[in-house]
Amino acid sequence: MNRKTDYEKFVVLLNTVGEATPQGKPSPEKTEIYFRCLQDLSFQEIDQCMMNHLRHKKFFPTISEIRGESDEDLEIQAQEDYRLIDDLCQNFVFEGFGGCGYEIIKMKLEEAGKGYLFETANRFGTEIAYGTNSTATRAQVIKQIKFINHVQRKQLSGQEKKQIGKVDKLLDNVTKRI
Repeated sequence: MNRKTDYEKFVVLLNTVGEATPQGKPSPEKTEIYFRCLQDLSFQEIDQCMMNHLRHKKFFPTISEIRGESDEDLEIQAQEDYRLIDDLCQNFVFEGFGGCGYEIIKMKLEEAGKGYLFETANRFGTEIAYGTNSTATRAQVIKQIKFINHVQRKQLSGQEKKQIGKVDKLLDNVTKRI
């Protein structure tokens, strides 16, 4: 969150949620602590997590509960993204034909607004479609998707992006050797 633009919206959100719970509005000190502890999440994520929390519980959410909702959202999104990649790979990856089906996968992912998942589909496509250990592949792909989604949420700095690029190259080298 951006301190200047989001803090006022954040205060309104916390006060509104407070009015809907038995505890009432949080103190300014509590609001400041919540803001500082949740700064790495976007305002939209926090809003969604708070509303989801209120649908299921009647008390004001703790910081860890808000974070838990955010982690659950990442997991759900990763599962949905995996199903999309799996479906595309099952339909368009053909053993022995190299990358001809990957252009279709790339196009389909871009149409779905998920073009950022193409590298993952490209890296794991054959293993998804024809691999012998589908459980391990699925776990590895979901882990990568969660990481990609987390990175997108954080909007990393240039230095952090360079570090991630180095990790991606290392993963490519390891995957090629396997």
